[in-house]
Parts: sequence; C-alpha cells; structure tokens
Amino acid sequence: MREGYSLLTRLGECTIVVERPTREHPPAAPDTVLAAIAEWPLDERDDRAIQRAIRQADGIPYVFGRIKIVPYPGELEPFGIKISKDRLTACLVPWAMAPLQLASPDPVHHALQAAGVGVGIDTAAIDALVGRRITGPVVVARGARPIPGADARIELLEPLALEDPARPGHAVEPATVLAWIEPPKPGTPGQSVTGDEMPAPPGRGVDLGPLVGPGTALSEDRTALLSEIAGHVALLPADSAAPAAPNAIAVRAPVELRRLARRSIRGHAEIRCRRGEVTLRVDPPAEGEKPVEAAQVLRELDAWPLDRRDSALIARTIEEATWEEVVVGQFEPSLPTSPDALFALKVNPETSVAYALPWAIFPAPPIPAEALNRALEAAGVRVGQREQAFAQLSRGLWTRPALVADFSLIRLQVGTLDEAREQALKLLGGTPAEIEVVVEKEEKTGFLGRGPKILHVQARRKRIIPRVDGTYLLLCERGKLMLVVTAAKGGGTPIGAETVLEEIRNWPLDARDEESLTLTVRKADGVPAAVGTLSPAEVGGSPPEDAPLAVKIAADAMSALLFPWATERVEATPELVRSTLSRAGVKAGFGDEAIASATREPLDRPVLIAIGKPPVAGTDARVHYDVEGLREPGEERGSLDGNEADGADGADGADEATGRRADGATGRTSEGTKAAEPTSGTAGTRTAGEAPRQARAKRVDYRDLGNEPTVHPGMVLLTKTLATPGEPGFNVRGEALPPQPGKDVSLDRLVGANVAISDDKLHLVAQGTGVPTRVGGKVAVLPLYRVNGDVDFRIGNIAFDGNIVVSGDVRPGFKLKATGQIQVHGAVEAAHLEAQGDIRVGGGIVGQGKGTVRTVGALMARHIHSADVKAEGLIRVDGEILHSTVTSNNRIQVGGRIVGGLIRAQMGVSARILGATTGARTRIQVGWMPGASLAKQPRSTAPASGKTKEAEPVIQAQQICPEVYLWIRGATLKIDALRPGATFREEEGDIREGIA
Repeated sequence: MREGYSLLTRLGECTIVVERPTREHPPAAPDTVLAAIAEWPLDERDDRAIQRAIRQADGIPYVFGRIKIVPYPGELEPFGIKISKDRLTACLVPWAMAPLQLASPDPVHHALQAAGVGVGIDTAAIDALVGRRITGPVVVARGARPIPGADARIELLEPLALEDPARPGHAVEPATVLAWIEPPKPGTPGQSVTGDEMPAPPGRGVDLGPLVGPGTALSEDRTALLSEIAGHVALLPADSAAPAAPNAIAVRAPVELRRLARRSIRGHAEIRCRRGEVTLRVDPPAEGEKPVEAAQVLRELDAWPLDRRDSALIARTIEEATWEEVVVGQFEPSLPTSPDALFALKVNPETSVAYALPWAIFPAPPIPAEALNRALEAAGVRVGQREQAFAQLSRGLWTRPALVADFSLIRLQVGTLDEAREQALKLLGGTPAEIEVVVEKEEKTGFLGRGPKILHVQARRKRIIPRVDGTYLLLCERGKLMLVVTAAKGGGTPIGAETVLEEIRNWPLDARDEESLTLTVRKADGVPAAVGTLSPAEVGGSPPEDAPLAVKIAADAMSALLFPWATERVEATPELVRSTLSRAGVKAGFGDEAIASATREPLDRPVLIAIGKPPVAGTDARVHYDVEGLREPGEERGSLDGNEADGADGADGADEATGRRADGATGRTSEGTKAAEPTSGTAGTRTAGEAPRQARAKRVDYRDLGNEPTVHPGMVLLTKTLATPGEPGFNVRGEALPPQPGKDVSLDRLVGANVAISDDKLHLVAQGTGVPTRVGGKVAVLPLYRVNGDVDFRIGNIAFDGNIVVSGDVRPGFKLKATGQIQVHGAVEAAHLEAQGDIRVGGGIVGQGKGTVRTVGALMARHIHSADVKAEGLIRVDGEILHSTVTSNNRIQVGGRIVGGLIRAQMGVSARILGATTGARTRIQVGWMPGASLAKQPRSTAPASGKTKEAEPVIQAQQICPEVYLWIRGATLKIDALRPGATFREEEGDIREGIA
C-alpha cells in the first residue's frame, strides 16, 4: 500500500482502498490521489467517492470510476487497450487479472497492433512493466499534440501617449501609416496514436477597426491604419462603457487641439442671436463634471420671442457636444430690418410685449434710448416702455433678447371711468370686453375739495391665452426611441402616459423604459428623453452610421418595421426603402402600396413595412356516425376527430364531461312472463325523438330508454372525412413555412365484431344484422339478448356475446355478463353485473353488501346503495350513493348526496351533499397515482398524468358535513364541521379551497 491507499482496476471498475493512518503510513491526501489518476482514461469519475474513502479510512473498497473498452475484452482477458477520447494516448488497462503481471512485452505489442495503435509507442515503458505488479492503467503510447499557430499582432508606428491638448503628439501627414498588422502564423499539426493527422488551430487574426478614431481610416485591405488629415496623433481615452475595448488612435487638426485646450471644466452652452437665427454651441465637460442640461437651455429659450424652436435638435446638439454652431431656432422681426442694423424689434400683440434682439453684430453694441423709442413708435407701441430695460441696453454690450415694452398695462388720470375705458381702448387696442379698469385712488380738487374729482386709474388689456392641447412626438435615431412632450396651455388637454404607451405597445422594442416615459410625460418640458431602444436587423451586422433608414425584423420573422437611423426625419423614397429592405434581408410581405404609405410623409417613427403570411394548419380527419345507435341523444351525426381516435382506444365509451353512452339507448319492451330469448334487434329502429326523456331539471329517466336500433348487412355505420394538408405560408425573409397537416384517423382501430371497412377506406359497414354498439373504443354489431321480466330462478345466470336488455329487475345472487352493454329497466338487487360496454340501471343498484358491478364503459343508475361498483368510464348517479365503494377511472357525478363508504375517481367527484349531519364517515379520493394505495399517496406539485390545469382532479359539493375525508393526489383534508360547498384542488402538496 502506497502512502496509506491503494488503487485497483478490474473489469473496467476502478476502486480505492484507504487504511487508517499509522506512523508508517500518513493520512492519504485527495490531491495526491487525484494526481495519481490524472492520466487514467476514465469514462466516469466520482470525486466524492474518493473523498468519502479518505474520510472513512476503513479499508473498504470504494468505486470511484469506470473505464469502457470497445469492443468489450471479455471476462477472461488479462488486460485491454484503452484509447483516450482525444486519441493522443493509449493505456494498458488491467482487466480480468488485477493486479496484473506481464511475463513478456509481446502481448502488449500485439494488443496495441490489434487496437490500431502504431504511433508513439513507448517501448521502454512497456519493457518496464514486465515482472511488475500492475494495478491500474498505464500509458503505453503517446501521440503528438498539434501546436497552435501564433496570433496576429498590431505594430504601431511609434509608442503613443493618451491625448493631452497641452502636449500634442508627433505630427503626421495624410496617408501616413500609423499601425499595421503582423499576420498570424500557421501551427504545427499533430498525430494521434492511431496515425491520424490532427490539424493545428491557426493563429487568430486581429481587427484594426476598434483603433479607428477621428482623422484616421483603414486601408482597403484593412491591414493598416492610415491618417486622413495632417495633424498630431495620440491615443483617445478608453470608453468607460466598454473598458475592455482598446484605445482608439486619433489625428487631431491644430485648430481642434486649440479648441480642446479651451474646454471648461463643466459643460458649457453658448446661445447666439444674429440676423433672425438662434444658434447653439455646446462644450462637453471634463470627466466626472456636470454636463449641460437640455431643460436649462429650453427654459432660457422659453423667454425668447421665437417663431420656431427645434427641441429635438437642441437635445441632440447637447448630447453630441461638438462645439459646432447649430441653428436651433428662428424669429422674424416685426419691422423690416437692414442687414447691417444693430438690433431688431419683435412685437407680440397677443401677449402685448415687445423685445429688442441683436441683429448684425454679436454681442450687440449699446443702443440709445431714442433709437429704441423710434422703433417702438414705428411698430405702433406708444405705451408700456420699460425704463430699466432702456437703461441696461444703453450702458454696454448685450447678447440676449430684452423685454423693452409691456403695453398691456397703463395708468391714466381721468374724470370718469367711461373716459378711462375710452382712452384705454385707444391706447391698448382690442375690444371693450378685453379692457379692465381699476381705480387706484380718487383725488379731490378746488377749494375745500369742491372742485371736479380726478381718478387715478390702472387699465389693463386681458391677455387671452389660446387653448392649446399637449402634444408628443416620437423620434428614432440610431436605435434610440426619443419622446418629446409639450405642455398644454389655456386649459388644453395634457398628454397622458397611457396614450404614448398604447402607440408603442406593439412596437418590437428591445427595451422600454416606462419610468422614463412617465417622467417625461409628467414634466412636459419639450426635452427629448430616451424611452426605448430598437436594434436593427441587417445581413452581416448593423447598418452604416450614415444610413438614413434601418429595419427591425420580429423574432418570429413574421413582420418588419422600417424606422429612421442616422437622422430623426427622413425624406424616404421608394428606391431608398427597397434598398434598405434588401440590405436587411427582407424579401417578402411588402408591396408597392406599403412602400408608398411609408414614403408619403417624412419618416420620423417606426412603420410596419412587411408582414409575413402564417401557414394555415390542415383540418384533422373526422369520423361521423351515420347510425342513431352510435350517436349521443340529440346529437346530429356524432363525430370523432384525429386526436380522439389516436387516444387510448379511441372513444372509451363515455365522454368525461357529458357521460356519453357507448351505444346509444337500448330498447324497452312491455313487461311480461315470456321466457328470455336471444334476438337480432327485432324491436325496430329507434328514431331521433325516442331518446331518453329528461325532466326540466335535466334529470334523466333511465326507465324510459326507447327502442334498440337495428342494422342489416351493408348498412353504413360510420363515415370518415379525410384530413386536409393545410396552406403554406412565408416570413418576411421569403422563407417558406410549411403547414401542419391534419391528423389522420385509422379506421382499423374502430373495427369491432360484425363490422368491416369499405373498399374506399372511408366507411365502416355492418356485416350482419344486430344492434350497433360502441364497445371498448370499437364499433360492433352485436346480437341482443332480451329478458321480458325479471332475472330470477326462472331465467338463471346469463353470459352473452352481445347486448343484454332486462325489462324487469335482477334478483339477488344472479349474474349477468355481456361483451356489449347491459341495460336493466328495473333494479339490481345484490346481483353481479359485468360488461364491456355501458351499464344502465333504471331502478338503481341495491347491493346489500354483496352485489358487484363492473364495466369497461360508463355506468348510469338512479341510485347506489351498499354496493361495490367499478367503471372505466364516467359514473353518473341521478340520486344518491349510500355506504358503497364506487370507483371510476374517469369522473363520478352525483345529483344527490354521498354518504359513507369510499368514492374514488381519477378525474373528479361532484355531488350536491358530501356526508351526513350524523357524522357518517365518508371518504372521497381523486387523482391517485398509479399503483399507490389510498393511505400512501405521494405528494406532487405537478398535474397528474401530464394534464393541464383545467383537467386537474377536483372535488365539488354544495354542502359538506362532518367526518368527510378528502384525498387529492396524496394531500389530505378532514372536514370537522358542517360547512358550505366549495371546489377543492391540490396545490403544492396541500388541498386548497375555492368557490363552488
């Protein structure tokens, strides 16, 4: 034993034995064991078994791995050859003899030759094995591993430093090579132990694309980075959003370097007003400093008398912050203004204000008060001059519009209010209804105040704010969805967030920021805000940066949206739209009408441009019952589709929801004492109006069962309608979408006794005379055994290959067995009934603790007392079940109450009342697992038998009494007190109660 442990391999099973540590043998270490088996060609390895063996150290062998050799060496071979999965090693593995001792190396060489190993055989290692005790795999051959090639690398013209405007890098001329690629080198191929060549992975290439910065470009073959302009070269700082990306290389022109050197620490915005244009320049901040806010710029411009303002362009200019001068607004002067005028005048009659604005020179020079007064008089403004503004404009340079007059308010000294209104109307203009006059004070004149009064009056023209509803605008630019919202004015209707959400709800956005959308709608400040992202779908990657349009293809490729990419609004042409669709791989689902709709107006938002056509699934084959005896009561041609026909034996004789009868109603004859006799349905054919009569409360009177239908040879019992193949579709990529064909129905599975398939394979026809019956999922024509009266000692037990009809009762102790259905018009008293079809008992089942009823189909009875009843299909009882054992693999439906006994149904139990107020012990079980007992049901949170939630087993009742025990899939619940009804389900191992 080595280091306190030993390893052994025999018949492919690898074991480890660890002895308790002693002075001679220290404790075994897991790392030592794992190193010892590192080259073992294990197909399975359990490290936990090794740790367990070391931890226990009890001298017991622990299996920690297995080695599989193909072909299997057999139980007598002393060793085998195992080639590793990568085919780079071959190992000698002790097999039947463990430990193994070799007398000669020849058997090993022969085994290697037989295994196809001819390369890298270690002869010295094999010779060293002779006479040595071998307990585990030993490497006897090694192949040559392939050596990967060297990766390509990027070489720079010279070492570059990060960009610093104060210390420019070295100067370069246009077309100077700044960086180039040293190409990758191929690797050296390897060879497996079986002689196969193993290709070497080539060296990986590199891409100069991430290094392209301002003023640089790639060569045509993309192997060199060139300067585009004359300037200074430097490395740009790494992108904080992508720290793993390399530093790009930029070439800056001298003028740009000077601009960078002038940058302020914080972001800076400069607004200029010159010759009717308002321009904006934005300087970005230093790292970590505060940038310019669009809301700040917009608030400043709110006070300017602009005729047009582009809020979206303002936001984009601030975001780009390139210090480029951008025209973001305009105004038209109220008076004709020469190109060299020092200022212009803008008068707004609606708000009764006048502004002076810089015109030919920025900043504007001082303006004399006389020049301003002359301009105001020329514009018709004679009142409301603001002396403070006049003084400010006359003192020095000015750069912003100045409010120089507010002619909505004047002060007058008049004798009467009518005189004040008349003068105010002349001075302020407007209509009499718009003039408001307020007396500030009253002054008396003359001796002792007896002269005429002078009124000091303030007159104001009401400012009429027009009603303007709020507006919103959705813009797309390079995958960003921007929202611009303006506020309502004058009592207009504001924009609601739900209005915007409703428009973009069906857009295939990659992400939608509802929080930002709601905040933007609430602020309504005209500042664009990003509310979503929309990534394009292009063949070979994203569209070019200057591409005007892009396309978004839905995940299922059934629709495509066209949206702006490089600009907010695009004057799209049909040719541009078609080329964009072609670039994105959209080949179908659009036409001239869709393209014309997309190009009718400038495109500023996503529009649906192409729609695929989904395939139309084929209809399943169906079978229609042509004979009344095979249909449901009142059913117009009963049918069975492909899904039902391919289920468990087709129709199982009873529909789980409606209690479908397997063969229709059977006949009834007048009672008498005539002996029972077999018959072939001579009672005549039943008509559709002879179905069992139902009361208004939908209770079925099982005593009135109608007559048995009779068929004759050659009559069509069932007709098959063929499945249809469906219609193919296509997606917007032009790929065909095959339809799902309808499922076929095999009539072979429906063929029963005395029934055959027609030559055209579309019909089932009768081969004899008898009653058409559905038994065990098949259609059969069976003879009829009729008993006119009771089954007693006069008749005896009956076992009949067909249907049995008893017009009276079945007396205690007697047995009825039929391969078809059994119908008893009277009662079943402590008797034994067994049928392959349905069993229908008009007068109820009274078992007296002895009677049993068994059927493969469904069972219908008026009541069940003290009986043992079992059916594969539905059990429906019109009255009550008392102290009985009733089992169904489908459902049990009881119109009355269930008292005592054991009621078991795989799919559900429903009754009006469960239990009795006297506390009779009543057990109800649904959804049991196959092979499990009532007391030991496994708990499960999954629906039984893979059924959906709608098909989960439930227990329903309108009232539940004490001593009622409920079992649902192993979960249990005991009812201890009288309570109203409910619906019970199993959820997560417990029984949950819902509304009945």
